[in-house]
This record gives sequence, C-alpha cells and structure tokens, in this order.
Amino acid sequence: MRRTLALIAVTALIGCGGGAGIDGEYTLVSIYGHALPAPYVSVDTTWVESLVLVIGSDGSFSYAAVTDEESTDGSGTFTVNDDGSLHFVPGPESDGEPFDGTVDGNELTAESQDRIFVFER
Repeated sequence: MRRTLALIAVTALIGCGGGAGIDGEYTLVSIYGHALPAPYVSVDTTWVESLVLVIGSDGSFSYAAVTDEESTDGSGTFTVNDDGSLHFVPGPESDGEPFDGTVDGNELTAESQDRIFVFER
C-alpha cells in the first residue's frame, strides 16, 4: 500500500519541477476525472481520500496521503525538462519510480500507467 501512495504522490509531483511560480501546496482533486474519494485504479479497491503535495522552490517536495487503508508521507526531488515538462524522482523511503507531468497555472496534471491525476494549488 505504501508503494501505491508513493506512486500517487510521485505521479502528482511530476508536474511540479523547480521553476518560478510552481512552488506551493497542491491538493489532489481527481483521479480519472472522478472527484475524491476515488479509486486509485478503475479495478482497485484502494480509495484515495486525500493527497497534499508541498512543492519547494529548491526542487524538493513532500507529500501526505490518506487512503481507506492507511496514511503515509514522503519526499523527493524534481527538475524542469528543456521542453518545460517536469521530471520527479521520489526519495528512497517512497519506493516509487520517476514520472513526468505538467503544470498549467494553478493546475498540476500527471499521468502514470494510464492513471490521470489532477491537482489544484
């Protein structure tokens, strides 16, 4: 389950690379277009109740997530790619894999393994 939460956070944080105006607190508002609480994947019994990301201007992030099974937190780093997209790398305690995403104004969108996560600042 911790890996699932880390994957959600990692996916979400992807869109938050260390760029001007990207830092701040982001709250997950939907998965697959479904408002929270929502299933992590369409066939999963794990429901995400909340996920908050705090993005630092120094290229770091932290997160706190709650599902119907557990609560967890973690941290990592991110960078901005040449094309403006973002690349996120979770810390070793997160047990997640790197992902990419985008930020448009106050909306952060991330996609991982056909999962689409939308966050708002």
